Amino acid sequence: MKTNLILVIAIISVFISGCTANTKLPENVTIRDEPTVNPLKNTKWQVESFGTADNRQQVLRIQSPTQGTEPAVEFSEAKGGGRLGGCNQISFDYTASGSKFTTKNVATTVMACAKEVLIQEQELMKAVEQASEFRLNGDDLDIIYNGDKFIRLKRIKTETK
Repeated sequence: MKTNLILVIAIISVFISGCTANTKLPENVTIRDEPTVNPLKNTKWQVESFGTADNRQQVLRIQSPTQGTEPAVEFSEAKGGGRLGGCNQISFDYTASGSKFTTKNVATTVMACAKEVLIQEQELMKAVEQASEFRLNGDDLDIIYNGDKFIRLKRIKTETK
């Protein structure tokens, strides 16, 4: 009986140590993290303001028969990145993961617009180039750039069919 008990304890010990042993994976096996979901993918946003919390600049909204500006950002998988539209179109590749937000390949069209609109678009383009993180809170999105500045956006609801 005593021998059987010792044998059972020995078997359990071997089993437990085998389950907790540090084993190496074969070289051809890789472990992948869960892919992060991009919460901005296929969304549209109205640009509300930009700048610091103390000195926010409201976005110009000029409408005329020949030109208009309703700056909006679209993060489109189909169009291959982000687009900021107003008088001119600013396009960019972006990555949004966790709270990090980065852009590259920022480019713009060159249309004749009102001087104040051109100045605003140049400032927004610099902001997009300097973007480093984002905060998403329901229908509000802040894209943070240059440390303490942000572009404030409001979600544009799209109709579902």
